[in-house]
Amino acid sequence: MNDTSFLGLVQNAALLLTIAFIFDVTASRWRTGHSFLQQISLGLAIGTIGVTVMMTPWTFMPGIVFDTRSVLIGISGLFFGSLSAAIAMAMTIAFRFYQGGTGAWTGVAVILTSGLIGIAWRHFRRRPLADISWRQLYLFGMVIHLAMLALMLTLPWATALRVLSSISLPVMLIYPMGTALLGVLMVNRLQRERVEEELRESQEIFNQFMENSPIYVFFKDDQIRAVRLSRNYEKMLGKPIAELLGKTMDELFPSDLAKRMVADDLRTLNEGKQVSIEEELNGRVYTTIKFPIQYEGKLRYLAGYTIDITESRRIEEEKRSLEERLHRAEKMEALGTLAGGVAHDLNNVLGIVVGYSEMLLDGVDDSSPLRRGLENIMSGGMKAAAIVDDLLTLARRGVPGRQVLNLNKIIADNQKSPEWTNLSFRHPSVKIEIDLEPDLLNISGSSVHLGKSLYNLISNASEAMSKGGRVTIKTTNQYLDRPIHGYDQIREGDYVVLAVSDMGEGIHDDDLKRIFEPFYTKKIMGRSGTGLGLAVVWGTVKDHHGYINVASEEGKGSTFTLYFPVTREDIAAEGIAVPISEYMGNGESILIVDDTKEQRDLAAGILGKLNYKVVSVSSGEGAVGYMREHEVDLIVLDMVMDPGMDGLDTYRIILDIRPK
Repeated sequence: MNDTSFLGLVQNAALLLTIAFIFDVTASRWRTGHSFLQQISLGLAIGTIGVTVMMTPWTFMPGIVFDTRSVLIGISGLFFGSLSAAIAMAMTIAFRFYQGGTGAWTGVAVILTSGLIGIAWRHFRRRPLADISWRQLYLFGMVIHLAMLALMLTLPWATALRVLSSISLPVMLIYPMGTALLGVLMVNRLQRERVEEELRESQEIFNQFMENSPIYVFFKDDQIRAVRLSRNYEKMLGKPIAELLGKTMDELFPSDLAKRMVADDLRTLNEGKQVSIEEELNGRVYTTIKFPIQYEGKLRYLAGYTIDITESRRIEEEKRSLEERLHRAEKMEALGTLAGGVAHDLNNVLGIVVGYSEMLLDGVDDSSPLRRGLENIMSGGMKAAAIVDDLLTLARRGVPGRQVLNLNKIIADNQKSPEWTNLSFRHPSVKIEIDLEPDLLNISGSSVHLGKSLYNLISNASEAMSKGGRVTIKTTNQYLDRPIHGYDQIREGDYVVLAVSDMGEGIHDDDLKRIFEPFYTKKIMGRSGTGLGLAVVWGTVKDHHGYINVASEEGKGSTFTLYFPVTREDIAAEGIAVPISEYMGNGESILIVDDTKEQRDLAAGILGKLNYKVVSVSSGEGAVGYMREHEVDLIVLDMVMDPGMDGLDTYRIILDIRPK
């Protein structure tokens, strides 16, 4: 090796790297793509660079020249693939033949070998070329140039030995390093392309997200101006996105909402943490999450997203309402089970108390000192029976004995009742005003239940005004065609409306949700009520297929509005009281079947006084046995008897025995 060969090879390698670097910088839009035209263009560009390098070779002897075409062609095969490398190889081979000389065929072989090694290396490498290291590139250069030195043996033997002894060391010192440097340049290009592609992909994904996002996405600058908005803001604000960008919140939203937004934005920026808020716009409810975005320690944007929760809020309210209704229904069902379980036995006891009281009163003179006590016993029994009836009403057993009614008459009848008089006595400072619709339509139902509900409402209204005031009872006709508060849907049609209003303390919102629950009361225990009053009202309205609405404001009073569907039937003529002589018998036989001795004795005593021949038995089996041997005119049969045969089975067997 001599200094001339070393410097010549270095200069040629430096020229190659310089030209490659200039091309890489100037051709900023050039990409190592895979399209056919791209590969052809790259092949022509690489071939041109190769020819340029070959025009300034280091000449070892006439016809034998050295340049860095092996470096260029090997790199082209490795990084640009078969087509680009083949074009570059063809151009450089043609130019080498043009140069001619003893080493022309050897030079062509070097070009072909370098290109094929690059193509093979590319093919068998499994990892991306952008991740190739400089050590791997140096090894690649060593392989190519060991092959090049081996090809020198294709020269005449004496020439080959002379060439190898002179250039082997410079080639292996310079060319693999040049290969690695050119490869690093290409790796940098590939890594830039990958980053640019990732940025383009990220930008495209972001743009599509902003175009199609179902939620509202926004970016604001540090001046609280909109700099990026998702496309759906056009629908929300009624303007194209281009007219919304750069605007302040005051320019985009109503003043009050804009002020709250800006305050929340500033709080987010100042605190540097996420903020969650709820906002309302045009009757819609939104929840917004805001957070700051920083870059290199400096605040760049305020970003966030807004979700329309109107529908989900409605669904939550419906779910909560359904849960409340289910909870209430479960309570009513439990109460109904309780009522059904105790009503039979309790009514038996109360029937005995009331029945014997009535019988004793019939035999006691008005002046007797015993009469008042008997009347109190009978009154207490009737009140206890009324409580049982309330429980049965809550159990939703329906409305027995429906009849056509007029609420105006029910109100007028209640005004004459002892309960109404007692109410006026207990609340002398409460005035009751009545405003009745003159031509009020009729409804179908139970006057007892409706009267009791009316009394409960008036009683509650009176007790709500401890310092006195006015209770207003009003009836109207009204046509409903849309849901009222508290109901998802109603049956469209004509309704009779009963409204009871007071000027009392009002009902707290927390209590308003529970006022119809059984046994829920805010009254002082022992003072009045059992906690069933409004529960009875609720049950009565439901049983009459109606609706109820409560409006209350603390300190101003409450209004209970009841809606009952209208019936077009006329009210039947009132029955005439039947004198007791009409109930008197002529010795007809009656069989009483009841498992409670006191009930049997009571019934036998009453019917005996009415001149009937009475026989009583304590079970269904006893009744069947008696009917096999005797005939009777009438059977009074208890349907619930335990243990043993119940009333229905007893009835069926007796029909088989006495079908007529």
